[in-house]
Amino acid sequence: MPRHQTTERVSLVAEDVLAALREYVLRHVLKDDHVEIDGRTPLLEWGVLNSLTTAELVAHIRTRFDVLVPPEKVHGAHFRNLDAVTALVVDLHGERAVHN
Repeated sequence: MPRHQTTERVSLVAEDVLAALREYVLRHVLKDDHVEIDGRTPLLEWGVLNSLTTAELVAHIRTRFDVLVPPEKVHGAHFRNLDAVTALVVDLHGERAVHN
């Protein structure tokens, strides 16, 4: 497969992951579908994610994407916003695919 097709495919997967994570945060964390958040919204800084909601999000990631987030990856840099969480999920999924 040519390189540009691979890049487009990864980009589409990341967009799908971002959309699913955004929907989860709106419905289960904020409990409001009408709030405006995007990939850059500072979830930790604004108090959207705390230790409990982050643990719930990690559980959701495992269920929804079949991706186990190891404890050493659960830190602020990976959960500061949805773009960071999306990158983490895509990276971990890719690592799992390489090892399988």
